[in-house]
Amino acid sequence: MYLQAGRNPGLLPVGYRFDADRLWLTFPVGAFPPLVPSDRVSSLYKMKQLAIAVFNYAEVYDRNLPPPALTAKGKSGTPLLSWRVALLPFIEQEDLYKQFRLDEPWDSEHNKKLIAKMPNMFTTPGANAPAGQTHYLAFTGPGTAFETDKDGRSIVKFRDITDGTSNTLLFVEAAEPVVWTKPDDLPFDPKKLPKLGVSPDGVNVAFVDGSVRTLVSPPNDSDLRAMVTRNGGEVVTIPSVKPAKPSGGTTLECVRADFRPLFNGNDLTGWTDLAPEASAWKVEGTELVGRNRKEANLIANKEYTHFHMRAEVKMTGTGAAGMYFVGGSDARAPGVGVDLTNRKGVPFGSLVSAGKVVAESSERTTPKDWFRLEVISINRRWRVLIDGRQVAEYRQPEAHERTGPMLHQSSSPAAGDDLVVRYRQIEIRELPPPAGTTEQK
Repeated sequence: MYLQAGRNPGLLPVGYRFDADRLWLTFPVGAFPPLVPSDRVSSLYKMKQLAIAVFNYAEVYDRNLPPPALTAKGKSGTPLLSWRVALLPFIEQEDLYKQFRLDEPWDSEHNKKLIAKMPNMFTTPGANAPAGQTHYLAFTGPGTAFETDKDGRSIVKFRDITDGTSNTLLFVEAAEPVVWTKPDDLPFDPKKLPKLGVSPDGVNVAFVDGSVRTLVSPPNDSDLRAMVTRNGGEVVTIPSVKPAKPSGGTTLECVRADFRPLFNGNDLTGWTDLAPEASAWKVEGTELVGRNRKEANLIANKEYTHFHMRAEVKMTGTGAAGMYFVGGSDARAPGVGVDLTNRKGVPFGSLVSAGKVVAESSERTTPKDWFRLEVISINRRWRVLIDGRQVAEYRQPEAHERTGPMLHQSSSPAAGDDLVVRYRQIEIRELPPPAGTTEQK
């Protein structure tokens, strides 16, 4: 296998192998000089993946960073399980997440059996930690990115990182490992800083903006304090290590994205056309195309409750359409839908339920070209994003929460309607229901 690297005109011989749903790439010595030792770069890669998982978590939970621990409701924020457990659904470990009893502590008779199932993402290359223990820890407490209220709820959003997300630590390689499920991290004490790092070559850290670096080992106390605090107003100096040449080839684990395709780009596998005689839905090239026809809806065969759906959409002509969720085959049922009506003066992307607008969109016009539509549903809270911007939000009554399919609606056309809706890259990621106080109000 050969890869072209950036502007390098030559091709690199790269070893590769597939392992279940992962691709492993092995780069030759000196391929990208100067590089860092393979253990260090592998650890940086894992920390980068965990930082991305935090971004995905925050996108679901109203841009809140994870709390340092999952806590017990009604028990004064008693910590039960680590933030590492909360991230499991965002690193493709939802099956493992579902095995935990989230209302029990990490060392309960049931949960302690899961310690041995620690995902490889939490193992620290180059460290000799006991089985089931990790060196990836976070600083916690007042002023940190992992600050909580008295009940254990995270109070930190990205906007609260006033020192700058590129200057504020998210998590670090600690010198001493902990059981990965245990809510045991690094309580921030400016007068007594912990020892960091597993190698004399430097300390790997991840910042809130998702960047990862290797700091000199040990970092200067004043520099470290400035990087831990999110709003201290300090002048931050990040003492990064100069990269060293590798002692051997580097192997990286490339983890597959955790979104799953809802539309395969070829046919309607996984979908049921409720009115095939109307010929409203066709696959054209790699696009799912819908045209206004009376009661001609397309429904997904699988049902969902908590999810993050995204798709690329393009609309031409005038008319009404929509995407409805967890409401059954009747768009008037008490599910929730996104109104994709393309008419002058009608807000685009509003949330509707039982035939009524429940959250009017801030988007006043329909995008003229392809746009990214995202719908996030978690614990009856619905959000619509268009090209990354939130345009509508709605809290669904508890009595209406249900499991159901996704439905593309093709509304009865009015005189002169000629709407055509095109979808591509329709994907979905199932989300876990909020556990303990990780639910964000």
